[in-house]
Amino acid sequence: MTVHYSVKARVATVRLDRPEVFNALDRPTLEGIRDSFRSASSDHSVGVVVLTGTGDRAFCTGADLDEQQAFLERPNDYWDWMGFFIRTIESKLGKRAELRMMGRWGADAVGMSTAPEVIAARHMGMRVLGITAVTDMATGEHVLPVTHEEVLATAKEIEPKFIRLVRRIVKEMPV
Repeated sequence: MTVHYSVKARVATVRLDRPEVFNALDRPTLEGIRDSFRSASSDHSVGVVVLTGTGDRAFCTGADLDEQQAFLERPNDYWDWMGFFIRTIESKLGKRAELRMMGRWGADAVGMSTAPEVIAARHMGMRVLGITAVTDMATGEHVLPVTHEEVLATAKEIEPKFIRLVRRIVKEMPV
């Protein structure tokens, strides 16, 4: 088992247990995280969830590169994995209480991490630049619900500026 779940004194602990690969996320580990958070969500005695990892060298290094490497031969499997990843974390992240908490902690933005893709790209020797377009202001004291349609409308509104920015960066990049 790659994920362990326990509850003691209102504290649920989700522990990644793959220290030999620095607790990297493969599909079974994502499934274990999803199932653990579902358990915590349905247990009204749980007041807080702690996500931690086994070992003393890394909490979690991101995507399991061995699994990611296999996607080079089966690229459609990557999109299946990524869809599963997104569904797993979206089901528990982005709720109003979490967004308020992150805002109080000083977060300026909350979003999907591109870390697994960056790790895989760097592993293959690619240079990487990450740019984010924030499509909803969902942190701070006044968190309002945002619909998918509102996010798409905002993305459409900022699209011309974003395209100009990317074109300028690419134009100025050394070959």
